[in-house]
Amino acid sequence: MITTEEEVTVLKDSSFETNNTVKNGLKNNVVSISKATEGRLLEEFEKVKKQRFYLKPKISLADLAALIGTNERYMSYILRKYTGMDFNNYLQHARIGYLIECVEREPDLLNEKFSVLADKGGFSDTSKFSAVFKNVKGVSPSEYFQKIRN
Repeated sequence: MITTEEEVTVLKDSSFETNNTVKNGLKNNVVSISKATEGRLLEEFEKVKKQRFYLKPKISLADLAALIGTNERYMSYILRKYTGMDFNNYLQHARIGYLIECVEREPDLLNEKFSVLADKGGFSDTSKFSAVFKNVKGVSPSEYFQKIRN
């Protein structure tokens, strides 16, 4: 199908979102996605977020994309556009945020070993949990939880 330059511009401006920015040192590929598809994917992402998909150990970008019925490229686009993070950063922040909410709701969790918290947050082991926690919050879990105790 041959279209004129004017028709292509109209299509681009009214129906598709194009993203070619640099975030977190990574250049995004150009992604053309219809507004309707973007809206549907965002809605599906919000649903799986409420179901706390991020607590599933070993979840991957491909798994998340399959959950919402899309491909990895579109899923990455949705994550970057609406969270400002790539998949791994989003996963880390969501898990740590969840654990902090749990501890604030259930202070008795402060008495548990970090291995219990790591497991509750979907982390594969305690050392991974501690490293991610420090990366996200800027302090170790023991320092952070000590401040909550006081």
